[in-house]
Amino acid sequence: MVNFQGRILVIDDDLTTIKLIQRYLVQPNYRVLTSQSGAEGLRILAEEQTIHVILLDYMMPDMTGVEFMEVLVRQNQRPLLIMMSSLMEDQIPTGFRWDYFLKKPIARANLLDTLERCLAQSHRTGERPSLKKKRRPAKP
Repeated sequence: MVNFQGRILVIDDDLTTIKLIQRYLVQPNYRVLTSQSGAEGLRILAEEQTIHVILLDYMMPDMTGVEFMEVLVRQNQRPLLIMMSSLMEDQIPTGFRWDYFLKKPIARANLLDTLERCLAQSHRTGERPSLKKKRRPAKP
């Protein structure tokens, strides 16, 4: 494990999931910010100098993870993004890209491994690809 430092924003309407992720990330190299809604997550993102990774729940009552991503695209923001859901990744109706996907319930080892890969990618490239929609292949 490389142990990169990072500021992580967790956006999930389920307080139990937030507390679990906070417990998993009790390490000196992570600073965890939390939000229970997409709107609050956008406010935090606007106020904070640097957010290295966003852990984003797909199903939230005020704004889905995809709607959150649409706002980021309109604002021309490209954070590293880990989508979380109890659905399988291919069940999420979107053409948007996220960097990684975590299936709920989230195991500690899986979360830490995914974050390390995500942060290593950030430190290695320094740039972010666009969140804009993927092009779907034309139907024959």
